[in-house]
Amino acid sequence: MSLLLIRDLNVYFPSSSGLVHANRNINLRLESGQKLALVGETGCGKTVLGLTIMRLLPPAARVTGSIFYNGTDLQKLSENEMAKIRGKEIGMLMQNPSASLNPSMRSIHQVSEMFIYHRKLSQAEAEEKALDVLGKMGIGKEEAYRYPHELSGGMRQRIALAIAFSLNPPLLIADEPTKGLDLERKRELVKWLSDLWRNQSFSCLLITHDMEVASTLSDWMAVMYAGEIIEEGKTGDVMRHPRHPYTRRLLEALPSRGMKAVHVEPVSMVERRTGCCYASCCEEADHICHTEHPIMKGTEHRCCCRRYQE
Repeated sequence: MSLLLIRDLNVYFPSSSGLVHANRNINLRLESGQKLALVGETGCGKTVLGLTIMRLLPPAARVTGSIFYNGTDLQKLSENEMAKIRGKEIGMLMQNPSASLNPSMRSIHQVSEMFIYHRKLSQAEAEEKALDVLGKMGIGKEEAYRYPHELSGGMRQRIALAIAFSLNPPLLIADEPTKGLDLERKRELVKWLSDLWRNQSFSCLLITHDMEVASTLSDWMAVMYAGEIIEEGKTGDVMRHPRHPYTRRLLEALPSRGMKAVHVEPVSMVERRTGCCYASCCEEADHICHTEHPIMKGTEHRCCCRRYQE
């Protein structure tokens, strides 16, 4: 049984322009111990998928399909039942720690409340546990009792990680963990996360626009474009032998591969699609690509492109 199994997931938001179709027919699985990177440009729907799994979407959102965690359909749980899953079973590192941390609470208390809520520990016991977790993240006692605004961006990121890891959840959703960090801090965080990945047994859904970060921190990769999964496979296979034209363009944009600009035209998330979501930008597209939606092909390394031949 897969730890996380997503079947035919669609997510919609009402807007003044119509119904925004943010995630389209998503099918993904994450096995125990696996590190899956969900990559794609900003605005393609990656964060929406993470928030959908955690059931943190606004009330106006409409979701169809199924999300199974250890065989339990999260979409069918009550809010009280889901609250027991968040943090204890599935931890989440939000995209912006400056916004996700409570500015009026000392950092240690934001970690200790996880132990108070889920483990029913006293304040003193919870703080002792919190200090231990923060210590493993490289945060000393003096920094632990500071407010988030008194810490650097890298330190705030580690506080957010401490909250996400505090109860050793089997699954971590990490949303853009390196976003907003300068190059030096990014490299430090990636190395630190890489060591953490090796030394602890858990599964991770890593959401990122950074292909180099994804290649370092994941063993499986799924590429998203305009709300759709268009390629997935072992990270090494996708990085070395990309099959979808969009994935190839993403890799060509890396500094190590020539830093070629990615040509993209805005794709409507409101209008009904008939053809391939990437057809308007694809140099290889023909008239059929604009009128027929491709199916996902392949076994281990899969690609959603009608021109791809196994």
